Amino acid sequence: MKLKKNRLRIRVFVLLLGSCVLAMAQDKPMYSDFQEVRGEATGYIHIEKMDDISWFIDANGYAFFPVGMDHTKFFGNTVDLVGGGDAEACANHAFDILSDLKINACASLSYQPQKKAALERGFSYCGSVYPMVTPHSVTYKKEDYHRADPFSKEFESYVDSTINVSTARLKGDPHVLGMCYGFNPFQLMHKWINHFLAGDATTPAKESIVNEVYRKQYKTIDAFNRVYGKSFTSFDDILSDISLSYDKSLDPKPDEVVAEADLIKRDFNQITCLLIAKVHEVSHTYMRQYAPEMLILGYFFKPYNFNLAMYEAIAPYVDVLSPQHLQMPSYKNGVYNRAHGVLRVEKIHARTGKPIFISDMALGKVFKKGNKPMENNPYTPYNSQEDRGKVYYAAVEKAAALPSVVGLTGCMTIYDNPDEQGQHGANKGFIDPYTGLAKTEFTSYVKDINSQIYDIRMRENDIEKLTQNLIDAMHHAIH
Repeated sequence: MKLKKNRLRIRVFVLLLGSCVLAMAQDKPMYSDFQEVRGEATGYIHIEKMDDISWFIDANGYAFFPVGMDHTKFFGNTVDLVGGGDAEACANHAFDILSDLKINACASLSYQPQKKAALERGFSYCGSVYPMVTPHSVTYKKEDYHRADPFSKEFESYVDSTINVSTARLKGDPHVLGMCYGFNPFQLMHKWINHFLAGDATTPAKESIVNEVYRKQYKTIDAFNRVYGKSFTSFDDILSDISLSYDKSLDPKPDEVVAEADLIKRDFNQITCLLIAKVHEVSHTYMRQYAPEMLILGYFFKPYNFNLAMYEAIAPYVDVLSPQHLQMPSYKNGVYNRAHGVLRVEKIHARTGKPIFISDMALGKVFKKGNKPMENNPYTPYNSQEDRGKVYYAAVEKAAALPSVVGLTGCMTIYDNPDEQGQHGANKGFIDPYTGLAKTEFTSYVKDINSQIYDIRMRENDIEKLTQNLIDAMHHAIH
């Protein structure tokens, strides 16, 4: 049995490698029919900026705009419903439909039947560092769970090993957009910071906080004591102290402006930047060591807790910034509040100079029974699949129009999860697993706007109008 499994693995690897070599051998675009913009043919995907527009460039040297979904798992009994128990048939059927919709990318592609079907049909995909360098934020809600110390030798050793193994799996694959470190790692920053401040004097992160933030900002311990209401005799006293902590109200917000006199908030933000920059610095070191040709996409992070200083802190260590959302309406007293939500990518790009990949855009869900949108909350269900389509249309149109945005993938699944209450349920897919058909009330919008991407990208666009169109579509979807 073991020999049989190994033969199967070798056969699958040879098939995938064959599709890679075939793709590279042909001097034509790999992920679209667009040939107007060409860069360098390097044999792997990279980024180039031409005429002030940033592009992904495929292995053959052609510019393309990846657009697709994040979640490619077949949930529940989908394979039985669609493929009669045949996962390969289920995958082939799905990617035939997705190809017809002009989808050409997956933010994740770790399941073998899906990967084989996708590569055979000209899809690009993001590689993943797994296990994640810093885990998903859902783990931090557990009282006894804490993130690793990015200044520790243990963290460096873990990152070294994990990136080595993760990149080795993808060596030579020309379809890899870049490497993703994971999802949502930098929420609840107060909990992470307080955990280190409560550590003993040998805690590496605590030493860095004292030396890189407190000493540099205050110069003297008396100045520090006046702000924090303490009576330390030296900065070294802080290392052995466990009483310092920060309130959760200090967690970063996208649009925040820190008052000049608010020194505690200033310190908190600087500590946040210190920690997240170190995570990226260590990861960058081993990415360049083990996979110098691969783009670093970094984390697919929730941008509603990222301010401009945080983007700037991590920018030196990534090739592309990958916030999840292009736009996220925020309301105050029931009225859209432009000053909140997430930062506009124009601001992020202006501050960092980095291209931006929208990595997990929220595009709604619709329960078949008891669907209840909640006004003023864009994370609740949408009114209809048509509303999902309109939001998708507006999001892709704006993303394609922005010169700094290089692609967009959405929080969507291939097939609806048959269990509406299950993981990524509530009909977030392109295809109904019970009929095997594309959900045309949604997918008609998908195909329409995907067919226009390159025309939009090459023309002059009214960004303010497209921004308002997206806000209006998302607002209508939940009201």
